[in-house]
Amino acid sequence: LELEKLKEKRREEILKEFTPEEKSVILGVPASNNLDDLARFVSLCRYFRGFHHLEEIMYLENIRRATLLNLVDKFRDLLIKTEHEDQVVVKFFRNARENPS
Repeated sequence: LELEKLKEKRREEILKEFTPEEKSVILGVPASNNLDDLARFVSLCRYFRGFHHLEEIMYLENIRRATLLNLVDKFRDLLIKTEHEDQVVVKFFRNARENPS
């Protein structure tokens, strides 16, 4: 009973920045039952606004790709994943095709 109270207090502490509606949605995801996963997800939420790519998150947070992808998978019901071509790579290959050595 005491352990459950401590877990609930920690859960509330982790989610303190969110509105009641957001908390409800986040806690509806099964992965939120694991407080470590929940804390990691919340700490990374600032990157899940569509302006950061995986490599940037990995670099800024010193997190492995597998760990990040695992977390994204666990909270996939809350996230929308998109893929975009890297314009630098596209330009590089376009130049390589047009100017073969």
